[in-house]
Formats: sequence, structure tokens, C-alpha cells
Amino acid sequence: MEHPTAAPSIEKKQVQKDAPRAVRLAFQFARQNETLKGENSGLRATIESLQQQVADLKKQVGGLQTTKVNQQPRESPFAVLGVSTGATPEEIRKAFNNLALHTHSDKIKGALEKAGIPEPAYSAIVGLTEEKMKKINQAYQELKEMERV
Repeated sequence: MEHPTAAPSIEKKQVQKDAPRAVRLAFQFARQNETLKGENSGLRATIESLQQQVADLKKQVGGLQTTKVNQQPRESPFAVLGVSTGATPEEIRKAFNNLALHTHSDKIKGALEKAGIPEPAYSAIVGLTEEKMKKINQAYQELKEMERV
């Protein structure tokens, strides 16, 4: 009679058969775990970098918000659009369209979503691009009122 704690011989054979596979799976799991740890540390570094950039942007935006409007030097509408004061209406329209195409917040939002930018940085960047687009629109309207366009 077999000892009560002894496993039946079929189970021993199955364990012997499955042991090499179990060892391979354990090593495979360990390698994958190390790979994931490396990827996680890279993601953590990226997130920390983005959080630092957001903090820097908040400081910059906060500094701009506390500055009085009348203390800020007014930028020429020509400078905002990146054209000379002698630019033709066609050159002004072309510059405006080019800036609007590359600066519009809808285009920026799409690019940020594709890149997977986290929310704090996403909101800060979108806010800055919306401010830039407002400046571009104001400059173009001002030149239209001056009958330059």
C-alpha cells in the first residue's frame, strides 16, 4: 500500500512532463516583467518631464497674467503676422492663412491627442495656442480695418 502523502504515479509523471514548460514560462514571465519595468520607468520619466514643463508654463502664464495690460509693449500687426510693413494684401492674406493653418487649436488638439499628451500639459498647450490664434486674428482684423487687406 502507498503512503497516504505520496502522490499517485500518474501525477508524478505529469509533474515531470510539465516541469520544463513551467520553468520556461517562469523565465519568460521574468523577462517580460523586466521589460515592462523598463518601459514603466521610461514613461515615468516622460510624465515627470511633462509635469515640469506644465509647471514652467503655469509660471510663465501666471507672470503674464499679473503684468498690467498697459505695461505690455504692443506688438505691430505686421510683426504678429510675420510680414514687412510694405507687404502686399496678398502677402498678408497668405501669411495669415499659413499661421492660422498651423496654429489653430483644433489642429493642435488633434496632434496632441495622437501624441497621447497627458491632460495638464494638453490644457496648457491648447490654452497657449488659443491665445496665439487670438493675436493672429486681431492683427489680421486690424490690418483689414487699415484697408491693408
